[in-house]
Amino acid sequence: MTFFGIGLIQLLPAIVSGLFSLAYDIVCGHPLYVLKTHDQMSDEFLGLRDLVDKLMKEKGLIGFWNGYLPWGILISLTTGISFQIGKQLVLQTYSLFFRGTPNSILTAACAGFFESLFVSPLVLLKNRAITKNILSCQTNNYARVSKKADAVIISPQSSLSFVTKICHLFKGSDIFVIKRTMDWFLRHLFIDFCFKYVSNNLLINSLIGCTGCVYLTMFFDYSQTVIQSEQYKFDDSISLITIVKTHFNDKSFHDVMTKGLKYKILNTALSTIVFKDIIPVIVKFVQTQNSKHELKFDL
Repeated sequence: MTFFGIGLIQLLPAIVSGLFSLAYDIVCGHPLYVLKTHDQMSDEFLGLRDLVDKLMKEKGLIGFWNGYLPWGILISLTTGISFQIGKQLVLQTYSLFFRGTPNSILTAACAGFFESLFVSPLVLLKNRAITKNILSCQTNNYARVSKKADAVIISPQSSLSFVTKICHLFKGSDIFVIKRTMDWFLRHLFIDFCFKYVSNNLLINSLIGCTGCVYLTMFFDYSQTVIQSEQYKFDDSISLITIVKTHFNDKSFHDVMTKGLKYKILNTALSTIVFKDIIPVIVKFVQTQNSKHELKFDL
């Protein structure tokens, strides 16, 4: 079985990563993402305890998993697979025109770009579900939250056509694409630098690289969260320039860069440990077992 000319065996690491990403998001990833989003959308500067108390008061314990069904699950499954497909497409395209293999930093950036195109609409829907009812200006008729699945559904009363609604699903995707491409590019750039000058340990270098990426892409992360939140109607056309003009009048650049930062760094650090230290061992085990099965089948 192949996808875009890529064998199932090549996608096996991405499938395993996607399943473990799903488990990690349930336990840690999504609750930390919710805290980051609430912190970014709040006009107050709240500590962890105050933020948790506020969230519990507004939505209860279930509020920590708002937007997870179904969007969080779809994002977890889509991210790893789309990145792996993008990576293989880059390698195959490069081999048609050049000899050898492309630079790992270039490959990661291109794969991240490819991945972001598929993930961005899902992130928008998740952000709108998370920010539902936490803002004072959420009285529009363009979106509502399903009590059954806590998923944002475009209201049938809206006069927007189906095609227009689909197009609006990509609101903020330009910022997300920039952020995601920069994230993968800078992450591998930092890791390569650390291997040369800091340490030979992959986990340590990955933690340093991912933390650096968080700092350098936090502005885009904040802007994307605001644009895709329910602060604006689903069909509002909001640009990055508009965000800068409206939000930077009330908040300094330092405030924007630090809102939600600690939750983002914690989430990144924990996910790095899981994906760089734990999942590779499991993937290697699965591949070994699969190879033994194929060898037995051939015999």
